[in-house]
Parts: sequence; C-alpha cells; structure tokens
Amino acid sequence: MSSQLQRELNKIKNKIKEVLRIEHPYIFDIDLDSNLYFNAVIKNVIDITSLLNDQKVRVLDIGCGKGHIACLLSSLGHDVSAIDIEISRGEQLNIEKPRWQEDLWDKLNGEGYKVNFSFYDGVNIPFPARTFDVVIAYAVIEHVEKNVLDKWLREVRKVLKLQGLFFVFDCPNYYSYSEYLARKIGLPHHDTLYKKDKIVSLLNRVHFNVEKAEYSDPLVRFLPSKLQALINLLSPILVAIEKALVKTPFRYIAHNIKLVATAQGKLDTTAHNKGVKKSFLINFGASHILYLLVASNLFMYKR
Repeated sequence: MSSQLQRELNKIKNKIKEVLRIEHPYIFDIDLDSNLYFNAVIKNVIDITSLLNDQKVRVLDIGCGKGHIACLLSSLGHDVSAIDIEISRGEQLNIEKPRWQEDLWDKLNGEGYKVNFSFYDGVNIPFPARTFDVVIAYAVIEHVEKNVLDKWLREVRKVLKLQGLFFVFDCPNYYSYSEYLARKIGLPHHDTLYKKDKIVSLLNRVHFNVEKAEYSDPLVRFLPSKLQALINLLSPILVAIEKALVKTPFRYIAHNIKLVATAQGKLDTTAHNKGVKKSFLINFGASHILYLLVASNLFMYKR
C-alpha cells in the first residue's frame, strides 16, 4: 500500500502546485515538498486505514486546506467529505485571498477524485448527527479559537457515529523545542500549543475515549528551499532517526502530538485521569531537563 500511496500523493502534489502557480506564481514550495512531511502523511493514512480493517467508510476531513489528504483517502475508495473556512492562509502558503481553495478543489476532483468539498464557519459542522465513521483533524486544533474549542469538539462528536474514530495529527506540542527556537529567533511558529494531557482531558470531557496519544515528528520538517533540498536528500536516514527518537525521552520535546479517540456515551474517566497525572509528571520533568539543554546551547550560539 505504501508505494501505491506514494504514487498517488505525488500525483496530487504536482496537480496542487500546477494550479496554485497560475494565480500565485510566487509559490514554489509547499509542505508536500518536504520528504519528512510527505512520508508522515503516508504513514498517518496507513495508520487510519489499518484501524478500518479494509472497510470502505464515510470520512470527514476538517480543515482540509489544499485537500491532499481527503483526495488520498478518496483514492482508496472511501466516501470523503472535506471542509475548511473561507479565509484560510493555507499551511506554508500565506495566501490572503478568500476561498482560494475552491478552484484547487474543483481541479483535483477533475482528476478523478470524488471528494465533497465545502466551506464552513469554523465551528458549526454542517452535517447531521452520526454521519461519519471517521473524522480527521490534521494540523487544525491549534487554529480553533480557545473560546469555541469545546463547542467545536462537541460538533465533531455529534457528526461521528458511536464508536467512530477521531484522528488528530500535527497538533503542536507545548514543550516542542522547534517551536521554542522559532519563537526565539523570529521564525514562523504557532501561537497556540498544547500539552498531551490537556488534549486528552478536553476529549474526555466531550465523551471521547482516547485510545492512543503519542508524540511525533521530533525533527524539523520545513526549512528554506536550499536547506530543504539537503534535508530531503538525507530523508531516508532522518526517517530512521525519527523512529529511534520517539522511543527516547527526546519525544517529550518533539514538534507534534497525534492521537486517536473513539466516540462514546458518558465516560467514567477516573482511572484514565490517574494515568494522565502520572504521564504529566513524567513529561514535565523530562521536557524541562531537555529544555535546559536546548536553551544553554542557544545561549552559547548567541555568544
């Protein structure tokens, strides 16, 4: 399946770049030009499908952006809907034009993908209750305003069938060393970061049961063009390094958090919360030790 997905994602990437450059000729690189990001998308889609036992299901991709993940899932035979807000700058793109995604979505569907793309207001999900077997939020939660996050999560829960799966990918980690360094030296970074136990707690509160929550992406994936080419050249080695790092304490300061949760009725979270407290103490101690090491290296660099 991996080689099939790679071919399909390359096709999608090339079409996206072709369409974007017509109206936005200044765009040369997109997130899919990073081999580390490209490989992560493939791995995450494989993780999704492995939990579906080869069933073809109804999927909702929230905050779908360019639509590459929705199209990739559609190519596997799933019934996919995808929504995004009208004013979205796009990951790595910084496009100011409202509804810039619309033409791109049409062109992708013209290539044979069958995705039901539409816009929404960023909070209220325009589908009936219990419509979907799977909902995906890929690099989305950090962009939802905190004052409406609880309502947004309840909307996700509403449109999922009982025991439906909610996948969260690329949620920036509060203890991320790369986010810390980006802020310090004035590079693009996220304003909102999350601790793993906080995300778990938020989902438990709206009747999700978190089946798995882990840190991901310990290495920096996006760099200026010339450096990106070097990173891409080294990507087979870097992927192996990433696999090793997520098994060490270094994972606590990795860039992202990912998780999968199932839609439940009311939950008894007492036992789970004990595990969360223990996890918090371990994460807090390990991440602060690693932070001190990163900060001391940055100080020496500035000197």
